[in-house]
Amino acid sequence: MPGFFKIHLRYIRNNPSVWTALFVAPFLVIKLCLSTIFGWFGNKASGGLAFDVIAIFLIALCFYMAERHERFRQFYVHFAPALTGVGLFYWMGQQTGFFNVGYFVLALLIWVFAVRVWRFTTKHGYRVLSDGGDRKFSKARTLYENGDYDKALPLLEKSAAKGHFRSLYLIGEAYEMGRLYEANRLKAAEYYLKSGKKGWHPAREKFKAIFGTLTVNEQKRLESEMLVNWLD
Repeated sequence: MPGFFKIHLRYIRNNPSVWTALFVAPFLVIKLCLSTIFGWFGNKASGGLAFDVIAIFLIALCFYMAERHERFRQFYVHFAPALTGVGLFYWMGQQTGFFNVGYFVLALLIWVFAVRVWRFTTKHGYRVLSDGGDRKFSKARTLYENGDYDKALPLLEKSAAKGHFRSLYLIGEAYEMGRLYEANRLKAAEYYLKSGKKGWHPAREKFKAIFGTLTVNEQKRLESEMLVNWLD
């Protein structure tokens, strides 16, 4: 299954309400934009499976970026509910007309709904995106930061087994610092490498720092697993 579908499944499985709030409006807007663009070139197609797949891919890319970059995460959790409100205002106006009492009453209800969605996404959506869509990670991170490593690391290991990039990073840190595990720079570098390959920039920086302290044989072992050269 393509990775961009897996991102959606991760959120649907663990946080369906957050996924819905952050997915529906951008999905519809992307399809509308695609239809408009294709219309400019004489293609009157209004949708179809190809548009759906493109929209799903682009939103998965937004989730991926929001997981890893705080500024984009802040933008996206505000952007999605804003699209919801604007889209509903426009759609209702098309149905009832824009300049009548009924529209203004409905517009008020839409505004209240859009504000509720905004509050939900800025609070819960931001947290869920920050945790990479993994419920276990939020609890594990709190335990880890409080120094309760014997409870935190088993949870992190479960998330890491599924490829969760921030869990991989914290396990690497635990190996580097000797937190519950016996200190092991090679194991730390391996986990930083796995996390970095999933796009987590702090893991790449940690890998760079620790790589030079390893023996030649250990470096050669890791070099065979590196897909990109981060040491330049």
